[in-house]
Amino acid sequence: MKKTIAVMMSLVMLFALATAVSAATVTVDGNFDDSIWSDTWTTVNSANGKWQTPLAEGVTRDQAYDVQYAVEGDFVYVAVKTNFAPIGVDPYGNGKGTNLRFWIFVEGNKVGDVEYTLYNYFVNFAYNPAGDVLTVYQNSEATENKAAVIDTPAGTEAKGVVEGDSWNVELKIPFAAFGATDSLEAFVTLSSPLSVNGTEAVENNALYFPAFSAGTEEDTFANAPFKKWESAKALKIALTAEGDVSEDVSEPAEESKTPDTSDNAALYAVVALVTLLGAAIVVKARKA
Repeated sequence: MKKTIAVMMSLVMLFALATAVSAATVTVDGNFDDSIWSDTWTTVNSANGKWQTPLAEGVTRDQAYDVQYAVEGDFVYVAVKTNFAPIGVDPYGNGKGTNLRFWIFVEGNKVGDVEYTLYNYFVNFAYNPAGDVLTVYQNSEATENKAAVIDTPAGTEAKGVVEGDSWNVELKIPFAAFGATDSLEAFVTLSSPLSVNGTEAVENNALYFPAFSAGTEEDTFANAPFKKWESAKALKIALTAEGDVSEDVSEPAEESKTPDTSDNAALYAVVALVTLLGAAIVVKARKA
């Protein structure tokens, strides 16, 4: 009997160990080699994105980026890869180089007794030849754009890697740190100049995804996240769900493949092996 109990306790420990080892461990390194990432990307360009500064009639802009997201544990992970090499100006700064922003809105978040009508926070990741820079901003006003730098919340990470003519970025966003208990809404912005003239950025512009509604002649930014939050247009990211942005938009990604489930397969194999081994040991213990 004692042998049987000892064996069963060992099995429980082995099962717990197998589960812990197989739980997805995401390394934020800009390499997209973790199992949370699928081969399905949404390509954002002039057709399905929104340029902050409208392009003049007849003018085209080839800059684009691929994006997807995944939820794992208490975090949302965002992956972005550009179709152009990042551009940096020294000193770096908004409007002076390639820059990624993740705008966050949580329904019910307030400033005092007033609920937000535009973004709550944005996570800013700026390309800098001397080392990329992560900064988090909180909007201190519920109905106006008053962004202020705050201490980076614990668990928030970002890493960019230049690979050929592409800037590959991974973001890690903790739900709770931004006031989200079960879901949040988001827009993604990738801004960049076309070139650099000395220390001056040439024709900087920002490409939003999803596209927000057109404004007015008097205010082309009327529906941008820093003026008004359009929930009907924003990405909806649930804490309990996993997915990529291709599920939220009508524009399909250029590729669509089955997500990598190798981690799950490994878990099932380990559990099956442990179960068979345990059964054999129990039988042997009973005979003894």
